[in-house]
Amino acid sequence: MATFAQSLFMQARRRARHGPCGECPHATRDILAWAGTTLEPHLAWEETWLYPQIELVTGTPWSTRAARFDHGQLAALVARLRLHEATASHLWTTTTTTELRFDLVALEALLQAHMEREERLLLPVLDEWEHQSPPGP
Repeated sequence: MATFAQSLFMQARRRARHGPCGECPHATRDILAWAGTTLEPHLAWEETWLYPQIELVTGTPWSTRAARFDHGQLAALVARLRLHEATASHLWTTTTTTELRFDLVALEALLQAHMEREERLLLPVLDEWEHQSPPGP
């Protein structure tokens, strides 16, 4: 995972864990900004360009099925964080704080696992295909 994103998650976890309860809703602000400007456009690019390329090379949509499933889970976790942020303006409890912490950890873990799977399983398919393709005209 990119260093910037790792730093954001570390700060959010720290604020949610050690800050006063009033800090907890703000722990997601930077994560959600990053998700809107970086993560979601990147996922859209993978869905519309990268994964179709991999499927073309492998000849099957099954080659990207798990990664696409991850995208659905990532989108659901970002939506939950947005809900936490909206809830924070009028109702915040210790249960909400606990749920926020779990969702932050889940999002970070899923991102890390997704990126590792892509790097180990999907991107080598394109690298191998690129090296086997005859040079262009």
